[in-house]
Amino acid sequence: MVSSTPDGKTDPPTRSEVIRTAFFSDDKQKWPLMLSFLHALGRQHDRLTRLGAVISALCLGGIVVLYGGEIVTRHFLHSPTSWSSAVAVYLLLATVMLMLPSLTMNIDHVAVSIAEEHFTPRYAFLSAAAVLAISAAICFLSAFFSLSETMRAFTRGTLTTDTLFVPKWWLLSLVVYGLTSATIHFIRHLCGLVARDRHLLITNGRETAQ
Repeated sequence: MVSSTPDGKTDPPTRSEVIRTAFFSDDKQKWPLMLSFLHALGRQHDRLTRLGAVISALCLGGIVVLYGGEIVTRHFLHSPTSWSSAVAVYLLLATVMLMLPSLTMNIDHVAVSIAEEHFTPRYAFLSAAAVLAISAAICFLSAFFSLSETMRAFTRGTLTTDTLFVPKWWLLSLVVYGLTSATIHFIRHLCGLVARDRHLLITNGRETAQ
């Protein structure tokens, strides 16, 4: 449903209207409940992603503090720590893996815009959909293999080889989370892209019929 403003201009359709037109136009009873449920899951996923980004920023700040403290203790106090380097590596892993879903959600990752500039709209859509699908597949496979390795490390009780000897599955679980969350965001972007394309096709077909 497209609304109109008091000055006569037509507002663009909302995301709910786009998805309804694209996928649920023939079922007026089931789509509101299903769409509300999916939107609720999406909102919770976005909140979790933003929380992860905040923690990632804190981890990056922790790395700066650790290296600064190590410089002071090593060069001024002549008493270097044996654990700061290992902790900095852990924090770096957390920084990357917790920020990855946020970059994917906001589409802040590296992108090549040659398709949008030189392809026709249809080929640009197909190339964008293919890139999103391939990205989701790669992240999914990476998350799957990482999960397998995490379970193996948990079962065997594998420890890291640094000075702290922490369980390795603690660190691998961050990899699993980051890749799995990024996979979900890629799938959501792909569904949104397909929904917008179907919405435009249906809308244009109705306008042509009228």
